[in-house]
Amino acid sequence: MCNSENCWAAVSIGDALWFTLGEGADYDRYLRRCVPGRGWSENERIVCPEFTGSYLSHDCEHLYLSQWYEHRILKLGRNGDVLRAFDNGAEICGHTFVDGMIYVLRGTEQAGDHWRLAR
Repeated sequence: MCNSENCWAAVSIGDALWFTLGEGADYDRYLRRCVPGRGWSENERIVCPEFTGSYLSHDCEHLYLSQWYEHRILKLGRNGDVLRAFDNGAEICGHTFVDGMIYVLRGTEQAGDHWRLAR
């Protein structure tokens, strides 16, 4: 299910891991749940908005999905519905929560890779 060619990110939530996976010829993006020792959930598959998405984070309540080319992070509800969109103004290379604050690695891979950490 997940290999080096189709897996973009993972985040731990409770006893499970959620992954951003690319599926099909166009690598359409989906969020899939896996419980170590039990395997992949067949009924927990969330379509990423516009079939795009890369990195994941979790704030102890909601899942967050970044969209690299759209320069935004989406706060997702239980079924993958977008509760809020945070425009970032740059490509997003990763994000995480620490003490209730989100930290974002943002910038561009063009012209020499210029990245900075923002919160």
